[in-house]
Amino acid sequence: MASNTFDSTVKQVISLLSPVVDDFFACLQEESKIIAKGTVQEIETISENKQKIAQKLEQASQKVAPALDKFDCDLQTLLSAQNDAIAKLDQTTLSALQNLSNKLTESFELNQANGISVQTLSKINRFTLDLITGKDQKVKLYGSKGTTESGKPSAGAKLGEA
Repeated sequence: MASNTFDSTVKQVISLLSPVVDDFFACLQEESKIIAKGTVQEIETISENKQKIAQKLEQASQKVAPALDKFDCDLQTLLSAQNDAIAKLDQTTLSALQNLSNKLTESFELNQANGISVQTLSKINRFTLDLITGKDQKVKLYGSKGTTESGKPSAGAKLGEA
């Protein structure tokens, strides 16, 4: 009987978490597309949406914790299949649990990739700003005379003046 109760608890965990995890993954995929386009306003909007869904995911995780505690199990243990009772679950439940675990892993990896992309864009933008403003004194640019000059703008030069 205890196994059937654990089985039904795991099914409830899966049914509660799966839609939120699917929403989170879809949001991350959209974020990836928006980062590639590079529009700041869209990135801010999708980041806010991602934060809201992440909070829903956290709330759902906290909601299932007490039910799993009854079986001396937590969500991480359940998803990593490191509990003896997990091996006794029916094949359909095991498959759904594995799919949930895989989707969470994919979400983590995509979130990491998106973060790296944003960080790279930030570095490129910072470098470009430093170059334009002349902060990097080591940079040599071609001047109007066709020779290399320091990236530092001259005091008398005005934008558009040759």
